[in-house]
Amino acid sequence: MNSNKYVNMLAEVLVPLLIFGVTQVGGTIVVAIVAVLQGKLSLDTFQSGDAMTAFNAILGPSLLVADAAAIALVILWKLLRKHPVVAELTRMRLSLATVAVLLVFTVFGMFASDIMSEILALPNLMEEQFVDMSHSWTGILAIAVVGPIAEEYLFRSAILGGLLRCGAGRWTAILVSALIFGIIHLNPAQVPFATIMGVLLGLLYVRSGNLLPSIVCHILNNSVAVYMMIRFADEPDMTWGQMLGGTPVAIGLGIAAAVACVAGFWKVGRSEESE
Repeated sequence: MNSNKYVNMLAEVLVPLLIFGVTQVGGTIVVAIVAVLQGKLSLDTFQSGDAMTAFNAILGPSLLVADAAAIALVILWKLLRKHPVVAELTRMRLSLATVAVLLVFTVFGMFASDIMSEILALPNLMEEQFVDMSHSWTGILAIAVVGPIAEEYLFRSAILGGLLRCGAGRWTAILVSALIFGIIHLNPAQVPFATIMGVLLGLLYVRSGNLLPSIVCHILNNSVAVYMMIRFADEPDMTWGQMLGGTPVAIGLGIAAAVACVAGFWKVGRSEESE
């Protein structure tokens, strides 16, 4: 009995990750072929060995195709596993007012983790690619809208939700999905933030019983990031500390936001939860 449980848990983790990997590679290949056929991308670029230039040129459209395919395949996987698809978008465990409050506390937590990431000053290996993508409508859509939806379906709905349905504890499911979400970004500057964000969005998903709140928060976070890249295009290293009047001010606000986030999730809505 236990062996079946763990096999099912493993499947709930590995299949979404396989979907993620296949769609990322497949999306890049499909868009690259179309771009070459349309004359928008030359084979000489690949043949010259400058693969990164060719990759950057198609990154936005590739991510759009990959994320759209990932959403479709995750929904298909959930249907095959007889997991709720429509219900997790329509039913809410908490009142809308309570969910709205939790959304605010989630934003506080994301701001605090962003400040922490700035303090760590880890290398941003994808900075150039993100800035380039923020200057095209396909890149903006991929980063700010379609990507967040795909990631919420993959990491919250499929992995976290799947682990819960297989009998994993709440915190086990949240932490496993969050760690995978952080590691899968690969970019050192994003890993700590994405991991903490995964915990926050996981809590929001579990507490609300609905996928939409985490999608809204994820879209909001990425939209702010895109706005910052466009607004400070000439200063890609702009930090919250510089914008808020100094690093000590930013750290103080980050600590206050973190405390508010923890206190909020600890108290708000507990009496409304239906166990």
